[in-house]
Formats: sequence, C-alpha cells, structure tokens
Amino acid sequence: KEKYPHISFKLQNFESYEEIEEQIRHGKVDCGFVRLEAAADLNARFLKQDQLTVVLPENHPFAKADVFPVSQLAHEPLIKLKTDREINRFLDGLPVQYEVSSDNTILSMVESGIGISVMHGLMQESNRYKVLWKPLSHTEKRNIAIATAKDTRLSAAASLFVEHVCSEIQ
Repeated sequence: KEKYPHISFKLQNFESYEEIEEQIRHGKVDCGFVRLEAAADLNARFLKQDQLTVVLPENHPFAKADVFPVSQLAHEPLIKLKTDREINRFLDGLPVQYEVSSDNTILSMVESGIGISVMHGLMQESNRYKVLWKPLSHTEKRNIAIATAKDTRLSAAASLFVEHVCSEIQ
C-alpha cells in the first residue's frame, strides 16, 4: 500500500494448493501461493523453503532437546489442524486427540499444555504465543512458490504484486 497506494487487490483463502491451482488455471485469480513441485503446468517462481515443526508447551520434557523425535509423536496428545492436507498426510496413522480449524486455537491449546502439534515453520515468524518450536528428527520440507497461469498476460497491477512479493521474500 505504501509503494503503490492506488492499487487495490482482493486476498482470498482456499483450502488446498490444488484449489488455488484450479483458480489460477480458470482465471478466477491472477496468482497464488502453491507448492513449487505441484505447479508444473503453471508459471511458478520459488519463494521460500519451509518445513514442518513441532510446537511444544514451554515446560514439555523435550523443551531442552535440539530436535523432537518423530517416533515420540505417537506418545503425545496431538492437536491437528483439520484443513491442512500436508500435515494430515504427515500425521496419518498417529493417534490425534484434538482436531481444530484454526492455527491460533492450536497455539493457544499448546500454550495451555493441552497437547502438542505439528505446524508449518513459517507460523513461528509471527508467533505471539509462549510455545517452543522444535525441528523434527525427520524433516518434511515444502518449496513455496507464487504461481500464475501460463499463456496469460497479467495486468500491470498483478505483475507489480508478483514482483513485489518476490523481492520482499528474497
């Protein structure tokens, strides 16, 4: 807004990368944040690598550990985000005690000592909760990209937005 005060845009939230990709392909949105690997038929520009991270209450027995053993997840009260397919695939087969629909709810529950969770590491960048973020002993990474449709010319505003996102993140 500071750099381009006369440009406005609409930010939309979708449930999955697949849905974002479909919206781009069908011209419903100009661009979207997707996994780099999944966007082969789109123009995708790498932005950042992220990895799954365990979130613990500050007094957890693994609080001082450098990494959290993935094998330990089966012995913990797990809190999972209902709508995150990547995390759901990672946690598949593990006993989940709580399923919620908000990242903030998960962080509040972990802070209160109700359980632990596995979340995307990018969440900790804006963390205001008293929780610990630990890397997992087995890392699950994702490459995040910004994608646009192939063979479609972006508007000047959309092009500026894509360039701004790329320059800000890198």
